[in-house]
Amino acid sequence: QPYYGREVESIGIGGSIGFELASGRKVSSPDSDLDLIITISPGCGKALCRRICAYLETLPVAADAVLVTRRGWTSLREYAGTDGPVLMKTMDGCILTRTLW
Repeated sequence: QPYYGREVESIGIGGSIGFELASGRKVSSPDSDLDLIITISPGCGKALCRRICAYLETLPVAADAVLVTRRGWTSLREYAGTDGPVLMKTMDGCILTRTLW
């Protein structure tokens, strides 16, 4: 497991596998992907997000991750893969933004 320093505050599991772990009910299948929730600090840059994406590609299962900040959340792949604005979901609705903070 790679160490990402203080830029990554926490990593959790969501989706069907997270539900299964929390509830004890079998809802996932061998084809289920791994949904990750990564809480990041303002110091987390795109270079680190690209490294995380590269690491996820090495896993034996399909993995999808969202980045969570105090402002809202967005797709890790979208944020890491573009220099333009990304779609961020906030408590006030969706916005296009270049910064997650």
